[in-house]
Amino acid sequence: MGFIWIHTRLVPNITALPSAQVKFPGVQITPKNRESFFQQLTIGRVVLTLTLMSNAYLLKTEPSEYSFAKLQKDKQTIWDGVHNPVALRNLGAMKPGDKLIIYETGDTKSAVGHASVVAVNDPNPKNPQIEIAAGKALSKPVTLAEIKANKLFATSPLVRMGRLSVVPLTAEQFKFLAG
Repeated sequence: MGFIWIHTRLVPNITALPSAQVKFPGVQITPKNRESFFQQLTIGRVVLTLTLMSNAYLLKTEPSEYSFAKLQKDKQTIWDGVHNPVALRNLGAMKPGDKLIIYETGDTKSAVGHASVVAVNDPNPKNPQIEIAAGKALSKPVTLAEIKANKLFATSPLVRMGRLSVVPLTAEQFKFLAG
């Protein structure tokens, strides 16, 4: 899920969106439906201008398979091996510059560090391979219990679909996890 800032202006034009597909909560904006979407957003002389912000995602990993500490040691890695169709769609939507939170499953069950998307090496929807770079460890890991207790995550796939390994985050959710 992408983040889009919405600004209102009293001018009769709309700045163009990039040609790539953009995600807006509940709506998919593509070059094909962009004009009809704008018509829905234009009310009289009030025009909504959309500006795409970077995406944020949470990536789950089993620390006995590949821990955040190992990612920090390696500095960069290709994130692949995802099989769930929803997680694959989320992984395939990533773009360079997207912010990531690394969450360790197993005994840890905590968000433990930052990372970012460096490159999309193979945009094959059946096997996207995303190159990520390690960031810093979180100053304080955020446990699954803390996440579930926070109302920001009430409708999040992180809570509703516990086995989903690639989860989109809202700006507020990312801020909460990143500390």
